[in-house]
Amino acid sequence: MSEAKAKNMKSKFATTIEIVANVSIIALALIGGTVLIKNYLIHPGTIGVKQTPSDNSPVTQSASKAATDNAALPRGPAEGSEVSLPDINWSETNESVVLALSNQCHFCTESAPFYQRLTNELSQRKDVRLIAVFPQEMVKGKEYLDKLGVPIKDVRQATLNSIGVRGTPTLIIVDSNGKVRQAWIGRLSPEREAEVLNKIKA
Repeated sequence: MSEAKAKNMKSKFATTIEIVANVSIIALALIGGTVLIKNYLIHPGTIGVKQTPSDNSPVTQSASKAATDNAALPRGPAEGSEVSLPDINWSETNESVVLALSNQCHFCTESAPFYQRLTNELSQRKDVRLIAVFPQEMVKGKEYLDKLGVPIKDVRQATLNSIGVRGTPTLIIVDSNGKVRQAWIGRLSPEREAEVLNKIKA
């Protein structure tokens, strides 16, 4: 093989490698761009929240873990809206704290220390009731709470839609008329946790 042919083949080989490398870079950029668009533009406001379907099926989707207490997050059910749970007489206590959880929500699991403080705070209160609501069966909900070390006695099964909740975890303060006083959604920052405790003490 002549030297010219050898150089020509090397040149073609180098060109082919360069084209393959460029195509690979473009493909990776497109994939990365698609993921970013999906996470931050198509599903805005879901950071730190497990989005759940409207039926009793388990949690299927979550967004990025960063910036979990963003002001743009939905605040849960609207203030003044009614919360309906079977066999609950809201007027039995001045207010109730409803925790909407899922045993497949890692943000719920990460919030366990706060829920432990919350149950401890409310353990001596007769005027405030604490209720945990799961889309899963009550038995599974109780097992999950036991695993987290969160001793909530009143555990219910209900679709999240039925109580006006879009994702887990969501914490709702309900007044004696069964209406939402305030709600928080997602894993809470220490400031928001303090806000919840202050509202309950008020």
